Amino acid sequence: MKKIIITIALILSISICYGAQTGTRIITSIPQHGHSAPSDGGTLRAYIPVSRITGSIDLVTQTTGSLLTENIADLAVTNAKIAEVDVAKLTAGTIDSKTITLVGSTGDVKIQAGKTSFSDTTAGFILGIDRADSNKAKFVVGNATNYMLWSGATLSIRGSITADDITAGTLNVDRISADSIDLTTKVTGTLPLARVALHGHNNNDDGGIINLPIFSATNNGASEIITCASTTVSKYNVIIIDNMGWYNTTTYRYTPQIAGYYLFSNNTGGSASPISGLIVSIIKNNSITTSYSIIQSSAFVGSQSSATTAIAYMNGTTDYIDSRIWVNGTGACYADYGGLANFSGILLTK
Repeated sequence: MKKIIITIALILSISICYGAQTGTRIITSIPQHGHSAPSDGGTLRAYIPVSRITGSIDLVTQTTGSLLTENIADLAVTNAKIAEVDVAKLTAGTIDSKTITLVGSTGDVKIQAGKTSFSDTTAGFILGIDRADSNKAKFVVGNATNYMLWSGATLSIRGSITADDITAGTLNVDRISADSIDLTTKVTGTLPLARVALHGHNNNDDGGIINLPIFSATNNGASEIITCASTTVSKYNVIIIDNMGWYNTTTYRYTPQIAGYYLFSNNTGGSASPISGLIVSIIKNNSITTSYSIIQSSAFVGSQSSATTAIAYMNGTTDYIDSRIWVNGTGACYADYGGLANFSGILLTK
């Protein structure tokens, strides 16, 4: 067997590549120095078993050429051997790792597809650290119309939400733009009213009808004798509407269980022979006169009517409201509940 002696001076032009021989390295491009050129163009090839190589091989400064990638299989490289990897070269397959840590000293650190920044409304997603916003961790998925956004402090969702079973916690509904929410079969307890609207319009005027507390009561046109010149609670004992069940037809009080500002109205008539005065009022907690209306007449025989309205804040627990009438005149004095006489109220806002 011929021996081939390779001197250190010859290594200057060595390039190393994997050949077809499994488990071996091929040293190529070795000048012949007096030997006749082989049939492959003046290159002497020697196959060295990988098991005979100890230590490390510097492919950066000691070699030229390239590794034949089609013959690399199950390559394992330690951390110390990788200075930088071009992510664009990872075009297929999976990354198998216990932990992937993104580190960047300047600019956003992120994983993205479709979007290029946290404010980009293009369809796609982005997850990472927003350097321009106090290094907040953010996540955005979707487009300009339908999206889910975590700003680092608030989760915003725009689009359809399917909540099949909410069993714990609190759901705060700030804006409902759908036609309805089924409170009968889907939820239990009390739904807090964050922002409600009249006639299907909320503060943003974008629709959505919600079940507002409302009541109205009357007396079916009856009249009753009352003490002249004495304030009397109007006895509205027939409910027209009371969707929350908070009006009491025995005490004639409305005690709302949702705190907020309510609009109340009282339309009542009074009579005497003749009548000399009529006062219609709305009273809160039996002591505060929220509003009242006065009619004075010294020569009118028969019934007069008056109406008044008031806006009052109710604490949602113990505050109650009722309507009252004061009549003065000659002979018997009456509270007349005929015609359009009624006592009503509705929640305006929390």
